[in-house]
Amino acid sequence: MKSLYVAIALLVSSIGLTQPSLATPSTTEEMRFRVLLDDKEIGYHTFTIARQGDAKVVNIKAEFDVRLFFIRAYNYLHENVETWQDGCLRRIESLTNDNGQRFEVNGEKTSSTFEIVTLDTSRSLKQDCVMTFAYWDRDFLIQPRLLNAQTGDYIEVTTESLGKRHFKLGDDVTFAHGFHVFSNNHDLSIKVWYEENSGRWLALESAVGNGKTLRYIPVKMEGTFS
Repeated sequence: MKSLYVAIALLVSSIGLTQPSLATPSTTEEMRFRVLLDDKEIGYHTFTIARQGDAKVVNIKAEFDVRLFFIRAYNYLHENVETWQDGCLRRIESLTNDNGQRFEVNGEKTSSTFEIVTLDTSRSLKQDCVMTFAYWDRDFLIQPRLLNAQTGDYIEVTTESLGKRHFKLGDDVTFAHGFHVFSNNHDLSIKVWYEENSGRWLALESAVGNGKTLRYIPVKMEGTFS
């Protein structure tokens, strides 16, 4: 069971944020996700995107509570603030309580590097554009490495196309283009789908161990694939 919870923590800390609605432009937007382990709801993931000039400040909070026979088996709380500019991460501050284990990540872009400080170490990333797993920006799909917001690790990833599928959203059916993002070294495997025309993020799922599947579903947007 421990491997399941490790996989959930890695997945949640790497989860990005969904694309703001194009129909209701505003300087600030909020969204809430339901989080399901198989068909059982275990928590939520909320975020707020605030636009400040040409920058975006993203506040993220995720909380999970997994119970077995009414006994708490696993608890997870992740809070994160990210500042983005020109499609790249400029600053990050995150706090995580992973079932009692504490993590902190602080990072900031300098003129030539991205400096990261955690509770255990510090490092410099000599990259022009560092990105977390930011699903609201599909440019993350072309990145060979992505920053884990919980641990500060810079993870090598591979992305493959899953082709197109139908996605039923209420009474409407649309085409969605899927992608598989994975890292064999970090036991990470995530599938994401985007609406073909708008590029809007529609769904995410991941096998997290012991035959379990973790899914993120926006509260006001529930659908199925066919």
